[in-house]
Amino acid sequence: MNIPQNKTSRPFNKPVDPVVGQLIDAWKLIRPPQPDLIDRKTGQKRPHLFCHRGQLVGKDYLNHTILPALCRKTGVPQTDSRGALTSHRARATIATQLLNAREPLTLSDLQQWLVHKHPASTRYYASILQRTLTAAYKKADYFARNVRTIQVLIDRESILTGAAAGGEQPWK
Repeated sequence: MNIPQNKTSRPFNKPVDPVVGQLIDAWKLIRPPQPDLIDRKTGQKRPHLFCHRGQLVGKDYLNHTILPALCRKTGVPQTDSRGALTSHRARATIATQLLNAREPLTLSDLQQWLVHKHPASTRYYASILQRTLTAAYKKADYFARNVRTIQVLIDRESILTGAAAGGEQPWK
């Protein structure tokens, strides 16, 4: 996907799923032609994806009318644990999914994909899903290793039979 110059970067290409590009191309074919508009960040004229009658679609209209309608139509929940789905929240959701994928992006790769100058900005988006954290904990086998260590250090049999209490067998 071609990203135009903005307040923090020059124009660049961003990898997206091919279906995103196909849907954008399909949208451009069916919507009425739109004039290039001045970009508020750069002051340059450029095409905008969300226009109606030569005017940019407002953020409030996009977030409170278009996105809820798309969510209803596709069966996607309009809210999640972080609140209402907005155009900017979708970015955070994608970042979280990329970080928690089976083959996750590194924080450095995610920073580049999000076009962040500072790693702290990327860490804000990069929240680890609870199921990923749980799976990592299970994979580390922390609890089972500690139980094995305890079994080596403590003779449970001598404690349960009372042999340790009578001094017949040490419990350590």
